[in-house]
Amino acid sequence: MRSILTIVLILAVVITGMSCKKGTPATYPVEGDYLIAGHSDGFVAGGNPVIYYLINNGQLRKDVSKTEATVPTDVSGFNFSIQMLQVSYAAVADLLTTIPSELLARNNAYIGSQVVADIPTLDVRTSIHGTLYRWTFSEDQSSSSAAVQLFYNRINAIH
Repeated sequence: MRSILTIVLILAVVITGMSCKKGTPATYPVEGDYLIAGHSDGFVAGGNPVIYYLINNGQLRKDVSKTEATVPTDVSGFNFSIQMLQVSYAAVADLLTTIPSELLARNNAYIGSQVVADIPTLDVRTSIHGTLYRWTFSEDQSSSSAAVQLFYNRINAIH
């Protein structure tokens, strides 16, 4: 009788633990102003992993679930499940508020040298007061202004 009671008690604990996990969201909701940045490895067959970072609500988060072939076009397709250390966030906390005005005037633009299929790029997306922006940066920023080069270098250094 005692062993049956022990088994029932263990099952009750396991079932209770499993039901608590159901309420935990699988993805981090991206709300309000944000900045998302991720690298493309250039010419690939689409299977290489890519890492995207999110600056949002006082946090720096990472999504490692994407490949070249699965990068979403919409923000809701990301899964920023990994929260980075606060010291990492502190190094980039101001990026969302220091976007050069010339970039804001060039929405959906390719920034840098000419597009070449096998050259890595940096994909940057942001939302500022509900306005969506997106830029694709080439590695060669020598023709860009000093402000754009600084912005690019700071984003490129996130990890």
